[in-house]
Amino acid sequence: MQFVRYRRSDWFALPGDFEWPLIGNFIQMYGPAKESRQFKYISPAFRRFGPIFRFRAFGTRLVFLADPEAAKIVFTSKAYHKGPELQQAFVGINQYGLPVLPDGATWKRHRRNCQPAFSPASLRLAFAAANKHVDHLSHSLRKAAQATGQGTVVMNLKRITRSILTDVMGDVLLSHSFGRTKTLFDANGQPVNEEDDRDEILDVKRLFAPVAVRMVTPSWMWRLKLIEKGEMVIPRGYYRHHAQAENSEETAPRDMVKSLAPDATHDMLDRLIETEAFDDEELIDEIFAFMLAGHDTTASALLFLIFELASNTPVRERLLREIAEVVSPDVGAAASHSQMTYEHLSRLPYLDCVIKELFRVHPVTRDIVRTVREPTVLMGYKLPVGTTISVQTADLNMDPRVWKNPKTFDPDRFADGAPLQQKTIVFGIGQHVCIGEKMAIVELKAAVVALLRQFTFRVIPGQDIVPINSITTTLVNGLMVEITPL
Repeated sequence: MQFVRYRRSDWFALPGDFEWPLIGNFIQMYGPAKESRQFKYISPAFRRFGPIFRFRAFGTRLVFLADPEAAKIVFTSKAYHKGPELQQAFVGINQYGLPVLPDGATWKRHRRNCQPAFSPASLRLAFAAANKHVDHLSHSLRKAAQATGQGTVVMNLKRITRSILTDVMGDVLLSHSFGRTKTLFDANGQPVNEEDDRDEILDVKRLFAPVAVRMVTPSWMWRLKLIEKGEMVIPRGYYRHHAQAENSEETAPRDMVKSLAPDATHDMLDRLIETEAFDDEELIDEIFAFMLAGHDTTASALLFLIFELASNTPVRERLLREIAEVVSPDVGAAASHSQMTYEHLSRLPYLDCVIKELFRVHPVTRDIVRTVREPTVLMGYKLPVGTTISVQTADLNMDPRVWKNPKTFDPDRFADGAPLQQKTIVFGIGQHVCIGEKMAIVELKAAVVALLRQFTFRVIPGQDIVPINSITTTLVNGLMVEITPL
């Protein structure tokens, strides 16, 4: 009788797949989640059920949403909040970082005291760091291309962009050089295209793949070998071990992080310490969160940006004309002597449009999660307290009801100069808008302008392009490109 009442509940008024007793839809999602490719289940489900559908795994109830007006309600109505589910999924990984904290006094304290770390001075530091590391990389790329005897070099673009952004974040966060761009070439100056060794800076997939499974399974299953496969629980001190390599085990955690940069200038870590608002564990998690989120999202964005520009000649040529008019007509090696300045950023309107269209087509995160905290109705469906709402930004941005020819990369969609958040939800909305949005855009603009002025990129045909989800969407095998110095 109880089962019959459950089947007749408001929950089943929502469209969705058949739910098996106890496990619900767990089987359908488990495979894609383990591959970090949840969209393999979610996107086809939207085509079958429409812009809202239900999903249950054991006791976890999720509603997947891809309707723009409903999404705005979720992010602005008091009936929804950022609940504890995401933080719980990050326990043992990064549970005190700002991006995963639930609403409440702790989140407000972290947000308020992290804000100074993203000051205008920090944005300028990020801009300078991006220019510096692209310039260093450019010298090595030229030598490698010359050594081939053909004037070109073939490399994995994913490795390039992740190495650049790891080094940039090292400068900005810790005034420390991780030297990742140097690992792109061997002792003879030849490119190294093998996958990176797994480590605490670059192996984002290993760190965050467990979160996808935790979000759709009860906590008692997390340590089962069926779910874990030896990598489910990652020690919270994972990042700390890197610091310990530079310092003794007796050093305080705060000093362990700072030991990465003994000659530090006034970086983001300095600004966090100056607030005196965080204990050692919180400080470590915030730096860890900013490093991972800051390098992975922007590196993936740079990867997709170069891919789109290499694939869209008219867009690329128009952008190059704007750069030549505003910055300098110098190209090739001469471009390193006439670098873009920070003040140039506000004078490149077409670059703004290109970046906005990039984030529409390739959003920095595919889903943003909120929790129902009081009984409410969404799109005509009654939702009980505790229901998790997963707003799917990637599917929102491909809705033909909102966007004409949504799969076409067309920067002129944003020619009216409207703010990105006015047309699409990619960095969040309201009080939870991404704290690092401006920094990511500054780094992205600096890097792509420097690269376009010195090189052309051609995507090698016939590749198996396989997207995955970690912090952001990226390509599991990367992207092989032919790079030609100008």
